[in-house]
Amino acid sequence: MRKIFTDTRVLDKKAGEAFLLPEEILMENAACALEQAVRDACARLPVLFRGVAVLIVAGSGGNGADGYTLARRLSGSTLADGRPLAVSVFSAAEPKTAVCRRQRDRASACGVPFLPDFSPADVVVDCLFGSGFRSPAPESLLACIAGMNAVKTPEGRSPYRIACDVPSGIGAGESAGAPVRFMADRTVCMGALKRCLFLDDAVDFTGEVSVADLGVSARQFESLGEPEAFLLEPGDLRLPVRTRKNVHKGTFGHSAVFCGGKPGAALMAAAAASAFGSGRTTLVFPEADAGSGTGRFAVPAELMTADRLPASCTAAAAGMGLRAAEGNPHPDAALDFAAESLAACPGLPAVLDADFFRWPGLAGLLRKRPAGLVLTPHPGEFASLLVLCGLAPDGISPAEVSARRFSFVRAFCTEFPGAVLLAKGAVPVTGFCPAPGQPVRLYANALGVPALAKGGSGDVLAGLVCALLAQGYPPPEAAWNASLAHTLAAREVYAPWGIPPQALIEAVRGLPLSAAKAADKV
Repeated sequence: MRKIFTDTRVLDKKAGEAFLLPEEILMENAACALEQAVRDACARLPVLFRGVAVLIVAGSGGNGADGYTLARRLSGSTLADGRPLAVSVFSAAEPKTAVCRRQRDRASACGVPFLPDFSPADVVVDCLFGSGFRSPAPESLLACIAGMNAVKTPEGRSPYRIACDVPSGIGAGESAGAPVRFMADRTVCMGALKRCLFLDDAVDFTGEVSVADLGVSARQFESLGEPEAFLLEPGDLRLPVRTRKNVHKGTFGHSAVFCGGKPGAALMAAAAASAFGSGRTTLVFPEADAGSGTGRFAVPAELMTADRLPASCTAAAAGMGLRAAEGNPHPDAALDFAAESLAACPGLPAVLDADFFRWPGLAGLLRKRPAGLVLTPHPGEFASLLVLCGLAPDGISPAEVSARRFSFVRAFCTEFPGAVLLAKGAVPVTGFCPAPGQPVRLYANALGVPALAKGGSGDVLAGLVCALLAQGYPPPEAAWNASLAHTLAAREVYAPWGIPPQALIEAVRGLPLSAAKAADKV
């Protein structure tokens, strides 16, 4: 896991004090990392029978100073194959700080050319705003961002684009960004990761994200402050791999999935739970005849059916397709049945999804038995959940929820200690507060792919969480491990138009083999 911070400028200041590092040493290390990123980008370019043109766009503050420092370091140098680097700077604004002026003067003394406007380039480096962007910005600077995006190579191709710290136009923290943002292929984050890079409306602009050390190790730099969240990495995944021999099906738990008016969703969740290691999986119907609710759907032979929670059940999943179709006089009957069943088993861990987030009694259930519950809403459902729980009494839109996901997950977990929230989106965020007054832990997963934007993906995720709960994972670990498995499995499937749920489930089955292959490559 990597630590994510809201704003690292405080860490920059503390690093200077704790490690006796003046601002210009931090800046030199930042420019060194940018230089390496430029050279890496040049190595990827097609072979050119000319020099490589690098355009640096510099702002008026610390980000601009990093750009001027980079220009000085690259000036007059060559690539490993001997091709010269033709470096130039477009100053978008006059330096406002003394250090920015000094770095500009040093670049000028080294012969770096300063251009009056944009020019063709093979690599464009955005050193305009970084993490200091605040909306609204002057129209001239917004035009500058658009101009950076419009730059082409001398041959008319798109250049490789690198952002210093944060692509210009992305709002600091969770503040509103600009209507136009720099479209980076790579973002070199200075010192530590910033939360603003992992918001839904930012991920299409960051490209590959890396972290640059600023003169001390990342561990030392990050120790200077409390992180806002943790970024999950593939190596954090803990699969329920079976290693013991003296076992039986009961060793691996019993998942129960409630089935209602739209049984297909519950069937997908149950299939995912079974595929992810649950020793037994049962579909629970409110009808007296446990098999009657499937309608035209056949229950797979490996799944059992029941009309109540089995006594041996070790985890449950509810909400997927539970609400009855329009016209039914009792549309919430299956939801009521599931809620009553869960309330009667306060020690049973369970995952709640989909229709539960529009069920009027949800807040009461959460206050009665929050411990062991994992909630998995998408943005629209999360908005409804916040209203039901009194955290957004005047209503809130899914877009607002996505823009402030970290804050809303924190607010929910503070209100309901013991419950786990896995808020889905382009970057799912898992939150958990162990007890009243204790800090909330947040885990972000930036490994998702757009192919997951397909009906059934959320049902599969609910089944994965249920399987891990059934096998004894603590609820927070069940949530973020299931989130990781969900996204990593999706990356194994070639599905440019979306991954069908069954293909996703099969990819989950193959995760141990995928992990082993990845380990062999290291």
